[in-house]
Amino acid sequence: MDYKKTLSKLNELKQVMVNNTDNTVAYHKAGQEYDNILFKNMSFREYTFLVQNMTHKPTTEDDAKLVVASSDNKNLSEVVELTDQAQLAYVIKWYRQARKMTQGEVARITGISQSQIAKVESAKTDIPYSGASKILKAVGKPIRFA
Repeated sequence: MDYKKTLSKLNELKQVMVNNTDNTVAYHKAGQEYDNILFKNMSFREYTFLVQNMTHKPTTEDDAKLVVASSDNKNLSEVVELTDQAQLAYVIKWYRQARKMTQGEVARITGISQSQIAKVESAKTDIPYSGASKILKAVGKPIRFA
């Protein structure tokens, strides 16, 4: 999928929504098409997690990057800037799901409870480096220092 074409289409749809009131057919059609593009390859829940944890206000450019990356089945945390806690959470979940592992399996491998794994994946708790390292290793994500 092409980033420039996607961005152009999303901007076009946003313009329709700006130029029409929210009770018009044109507004609703544009909104529905925007959502269809946005959620074709990513879930609403995933998108919500990402935009709630960005380090800046989400833009149409961010949406276009996410659409293109999700269509290529890429790690979406690599195309938008997230808080450190959310970046770790997303990477852990993405690698775990890519390996078709459950949180329970990761818990058994690491000795960290499944409920703690769930909290880490939802960015609801901080985890010490040693725990993060165990989880990342368990899901097959190599750890690199910058």
